[in-house]
Amino acid sequence: MSRKPDLQLPLIAKIAIVATFFNSWVLFEETIVDRFGLWQYLPYYRFGLFCAWDVAALLLIILGVWFAFRGRWLQQQGLAAESKETHCFLKLRQCVFCR
Repeated sequence: MSRKPDLQLPLIAKIAIVATFFNSWVLFEETIVDRFGLWQYLPYYRFGLFCAWDVAALLLIILGVWFAFRGRWLQQQGLAAESKETHCFLKLRQCVFCR
């Protein structure tokens, strides 16, 4: 199987990806959590305000985007090992993130 070319995105595109996923989280929060009253069962949740759940979602989104592009950055810097299996925590032969 031939390798696909590495996708190199500029910083503005990565910021747009994070903003899109965070917007999806806010939409889920407003339409599901707030509307059906699930916020009563979530500790540290503040109805209609920026709260610990929003911070946690934002951190997970940022880490997910960073992790998705981490392998490509390591390859660009020459820090990646020759074997894909050494820096892939999934230990897969054809990892989605290590292509």
